[in-house]
Amino acid sequence: FDMEPHERALAGLFLAFQSPPAINGVSNLDFLRASYNSKMKSQGKPELDVIEFYGLVTQKLEELKVNPDFLNRNVNEGFSGGERKRNEMLQMSVLEPKLAILDEIDSGLDIDALKDVADAIAR
Repeated sequence: FDMEPHERALAGLFLAFQSPPAINGVSNLDFLRASYNSKMKSQGKPELDVIEFYGLVTQKLEELKVNPDFLNRNVNEGFSGGERKRNEMLQMSVLEPKLAILDEIDSGLDIDALKDVADAIAR
């Protein structure tokens, strides 16, 4: 792919890394909303305000069985391996990519977390 990462994302490609990096100072809510709205804008669709987006992301959290407090934490900062994988599944669920490439998505997961991640992928 001869594209910048944001161009690949806008084209519908989602990459999940074995060890996703932390983004200090950026909350999951802000990251997800900016990513989602960037996608919507590129498709000529209206962006969501904070309240509208919170409604959308809350539904995704419920589907994935993730605590809403997760949104206030910084992206992958201090996350366990399982939390990082759940965060990637949340990102994938919110962005609804056309194609997802998942690098060792089961790495470091206990059996319960593995089941949750498998369920998220199946959606």
